[in-house]
Amino acid sequence: MYYYVTYIKKTGVITGFFRQSTNEFLPNPPSPEQDYVEVTDPKYLKPLANMDPRQERIEGYVKRKKIQGFKIQPRFQGCIELTTDALDRDEDGLPELPADGKTAARVMAHIKDLKGRTRKKETVAVRFQVSRGAIAQRMVESRSGIAEVALTAAAETTEAQVMATADGYEGDAMIFEFIPVEEYQMLTKAKKKK
Repeated sequence: MYYYVTYIKKTGVITGFFRQSTNEFLPNPPSPEQDYVEVTDPKYLKPLANMDPRQERIEGYVKRKKIQGFKIQPRFQGCIELTTDALDRDEDGLPELPADGKTAARVMAHIKDLKGRTRKKETVAVRFQVSRGAIAQRMVESRSGIAEVALTAAAETTEAQVMATADGYEGDAMIFEFIPVEEYQMLTKAKKKK
């Protein structure tokens, strides 16, 4: 296996890596501003062979087509965990809202570090997206480790996915069900009787 790091020509900053079973047919660099160099030093080969590109990234420099050093860092400094105050009334694992076009639920993005602790002191800009229904804001800054937005149900029976992302954090997604109003009312009454 052959390993290569990609880097920005002007600064030498390493931007990533790739591996191939042959060194005869190499791809073009990702852009004219970038280039790549083969990794031959055993002290760099072992970390690359064990690297998980979904969870880790490379930081380092190249100078005159030689690697000056790099280290493997976590890709994310933490993660986002979504919760909601909407209830799962039919106990199918998905929270429900009535498909009335006006009922809203709170969606909270909890900012966690790599050990799962809430990052209360840091302010993080969280981007929210929704596939159906409406959200009050697309960008919300966290306070005490939580960024919160209101999700308003669509006026159609469907599912909606709410996604939350932030730079440096692994994102999260949550599915909501917008169910017929009468069914929602029946489920609410049944829940109160228990």
